[in-house]
Amino acid sequence: MAALDRLQPLADRARDQLAAMSPRDRKLLLGLGIGGALLVVFGGIFLMKGALDARQAQVADRQEALRRVHLLAGDFAESKAQAEQIEAKISEHAGTDMSAYLEQVASRTNVGDRLDSVRQKATTEEGTLQETIYAVSLSKLGQSELATFLYELESTGYPLQVRTMTVKSRRRAEEVTLNVDLDIAAYKLVSQTEEP
Repeated sequence: MAALDRLQPLADRARDQLAAMSPRDRKLLLGLGIGGALLVVFGGIFLMKGALDARQAQVADRQEALRRVHLLAGDFAESKAQAEQIEAKISEHAGTDMSAYLEQVASRTNVGDRLDSVRQKATTEEGTLQETIYAVSLSKLGQSELATFLYELESTGYPLQVRTMTVKSRRRAEEVTLNVDLDIAAYKLVSQTEEP
């Protein structure tokens, strides 16, 4: 109540000022008050609309990010399944030595007597995968024998890749023979490699 008593003189003074104004000045003051109120209302609406638009943009960005996360999760699951399949294929041949495998392929393709050498060149590890490069030499092959050997080598599922191949041809009378040098990368899982 004490606060109302303090405001009473101000209210009386404002009433006296309004009474002293001309009708035209009172209308101008009323118009100014209504204009100010409308300005405050529309300014508030404009600010709220801006804030709402910003929130909607944030929601749209978050929804897009969530959509991307779901796509990436699907890609990850698919890649993981493929990696498990590849690891299973590599694991199938974990116990087979590369030299022994090349000798088997050479004997199956009837070029076992012309497999001159299989030599390990380098070994690298990346993550759980070990890559070993082998230098392989074959001599006195015919073109069809070389094609058969390469087909058998790469189609049996052993985890390898022919990196480079150098072919030198030799002609003796009417016969053309090929000397072949291959660099072959063979793969093993690190957990399945033999400890020294």
